[in-house]
Amino acid sequence: MMRKCRAREVSGAEKDLWWDRVVGRVP
Repeated sequence: MMRKCRAREVSGAEKDLWWDRVVGRVP
C-alpha cells in the first residue's frame, strides 16, 4: 500500500490532492 513515501515524492497541493484521494475525501 502506498503511503507517505509516495507523498514525499510530490509537494504542496499535489500531495494534498493525492492524500485526499488516498483517504477517500474526494472521488
